[in-house]
Amino acid sequence: MNSLFVLPILIKPGIPPQHLTAPLLTDTDTFYTQIITVGAVTLTPALFSESDTFYTHVLSIQQFLVSSLFVETDTFFTPTVVPLVSLVPDADQALGFWEDELGATTDVFQSIDEDTPNDSDYIISPALGGSSADLIVRLLEGSTEIVEWTHTNISTSLVTTTQILSPLEFAAITDFTNLFIEFEDKSGNIYRTSISDPLVTVAEPFIVRYRYRKIVS
Repeated sequence: MNSLFVLPILIKPGIPPQHLTAPLLTDTDTFYTQIITVGAVTLTPALFSESDTFYTHVLSIQQFLVSSLFVETDTFFTPTVVPLVSLVPDADQALGFWEDELGATTDVFQSIDEDTPNDSDYIISPALGGSSADLIVRLLEGSTEIVEWTHTNISTSLVTTTQILSPLEFAAITDFTNLFIEFEDKSGNIYRTSISDPLVTVAEPFIVRYRYRKIVS
């Protein structure tokens, strides 16, 4: 073989450099073992086929509603609309010496049957002994008590009270056409009026609202 250049190689410290010439080396001589670091690999058709699998992918699908995906007749949910209804006193069931603002004892319920409170008409209990006044209000189904609210030491200031039945109390009602409201004073005098309306559907929340105060004569 022909020698194109002379390569100086330091063999060992302290020994002068030696020169390798063509007669001193052959094609099979090994001077070092190389380490090859592979750089970026470019995939070409010759390196893979359609059946090769390089990774398993996970698809996360995001959808958008556009006019072409649905029509007006499509149903996404079924709405339930419950209208707000009012059950107001409609007949006297027990007077218990209660009377209206004019002192009448006939059709007393008409003084408390308005949907929007009107302070010009009201019902009043008999005169009470002592200086304190208490009031018990009950919601009944027939003769069965559903819930009771007690107010003690009532003042002369008008108070508006809103009572909301709990789910358990509401579930205890089985016949909404047989409901009554009772007002009982400190002496045990009870006025009862029906509040039933067979033409309406009652749903939660069931609210009882009333106003009261003590009258000092």
